[in-house]
Amino acid sequence: MSGLATVVGDPPGISRWSAALASMVVRSSGGSLLTLQIPLTLVVGLVVALFAVAASQILVHPAIVLSVLLILGGCAYARWAPARRIGSRWAPVVICLVDFAAIGLLRYGTHLEFGILGVLSVFPAAWLAHTYLWRGAALAGAATVAVTVVPELATSTALTVHVGVRLILLPLIVAAVIVAVVVITEHTAFQERELQREHARLDAALTESESTSLLLDAMLESLDTGLLAIDSSGETIRMNTTTRELYDLTLPSTGARAVFAADRTSPLSRELMPAALARRGEQATGRLMWFGLPSGRQRAISANIVRIVDSAGVDRGALVAHHDVTELMEAIESKDRFVGTVSHELRTPLTSIMGYLELIAEDDSAGDHPLSPETREYVSIARRNAEQLLSLVSDLLTTAQIDSGALRLTTDETSLSTLVSEAVEAARPRFDEAQIRLTANVVPTVPQEIDRRRMAQVIENLISNALKYTPAGGSVTVATSTVLDASVLTVSDTGIGMNRADLGKMFTKFFRAESARENRIQGFGLGLVICRAIVEAHGGKLRIDSALGRGTKVSAVLPVGVVED
Repeated sequence: MSGLATVVGDPPGISRWSAALASMVVRSSGGSLLTLQIPLTLVVGLVVALFAVAASQILVHPAIVLSVLLILGGCAYARWAPARRIGSRWAPVVICLVDFAAIGLLRYGTHLEFGILGVLSVFPAAWLAHTYLWRGAALAGAATVAVTVVPELATSTALTVHVGVRLILLPLIVAAVIVAVVVITEHTAFQERELQREHARLDAALTESESTSLLLDAMLESLDTGLLAIDSSGETIRMNTTTRELYDLTLPSTGARAVFAADRTSPLSRELMPAALARRGEQATGRLMWFGLPSGRQRAISANIVRIVDSAGVDRGALVAHHDVTELMEAIESKDRFVGTVSHELRTPLTSIMGYLELIAEDDSAGDHPLSPETREYVSIARRNAEQLLSLVSDLLTTAQIDSGALRLTTDETSLSTLVSEAVEAARPRFDEAQIRLTANVVPTVPQEIDRRRMAQVIENLISNALKYTPAGGSVTVATSTVLDASVLTVSDTGIGMNRADLGKMFTKFFRAESARENRIQGFGLGLVICRAIVEAHGGKLRIDSALGRGTKVSAVLPVGVVED
């Protein structure tokens, strides 16, 4: 009960008098015994004072005098006796029995004229019941009966109804009080134990939570990835040092924000920052930004946004991961520069080789310098391989132009259908040789501003892909149409197709579909990348639909009158 005493000692939300009363009731388990003796002493003192005013002759009765002396003796024992603390197991019993005796003498000394004085038994009875529970209640009940019966027997000569009521009523009242005290005390003790257990559970949970939080902080700080956690209301709840260091780069000494898009020069607005996207409930993967001024050392940051969803499907926020990919981006740029330089250096000698091979073939055809059949075959193979290598070099150079933003169009007015018809007729011999049916559904389209050379490259690339990925006996259909204010080119085949996973990567440089690798079909994974860039430079869109084993359909949509500079 010491814990309860402590709680009562600082009682929030109750009056000062209630706190004092509660403290007095519970101190039998840890406070001074005198505190519990004082209430009865004060009441008896008040009764004696009333007697002195209204019936002073009673005060000289020996029983009254002895009663007062017993009460005072109980106070003295509680105050000065060596065993006045609760550490003495029987000290409260001694004091309470003395109090019962004093109450009995008080009733006897008044000749039962003040029967109400028996109610004073409630004080020691409640004390015993509270301190010793049911054993104390039994002792208190017996003492109350003694206090009630002995004075009655000593002063009454006959057992009347009036006397019987007095003998029964007072013990019943005291019994009700002590039972209530025991029940309340036990319930309070039970609540205190439950409260202590709950406190222990909360302390353990708090300790575990603190340990988990410390472990999480240590893990976050050990990562070289910047992590930012946002709750469902958009508030930042956790951020590691790496994130702070990265975001410090966005506020240079000039005071201007230094956050740029993937091109390293276009400012990125706050609304497009990963944290802002996460607060709007969006997700993102591999979002590339550059932190820092272009004139200084910029850092390439790839951001991923992952939603945090609980088991009930409720969105609890998001985790934003910032990866510093500067070294990777610089390596890619170095590779692109190297490829562009090498491709440019290879193009001139390859063109020369192609020219000399054509001269040899022309002399052979004219009969000026006839070749043997074997040599003629060698020259044919050399020309074919040189053409393939020159095509690769051209693709690499075009890709380098696309990456650097140097792809430029030289347009004039022509129709898409005219370019398609020319490309179909040029490709027909190859289809016949491969035993693949080529169908042309070319509908005239309106003249529009088109770069003839670049668009012819797109058409030839799409038709060549259809030929390459369609086995013998299959078919390829090339069609043009006009949809609203756009010219549309569609190339569809019955070839090997590709799976859905590969379909989403077809515009990635050097990517080859799994079906192409399994069938050992040669290629470099640049054709569609170049086609899309050229079509988009014309303001259009390139779309691919494919199913594994069922063929592929590629559509190029070119709006009339929309060309990027």
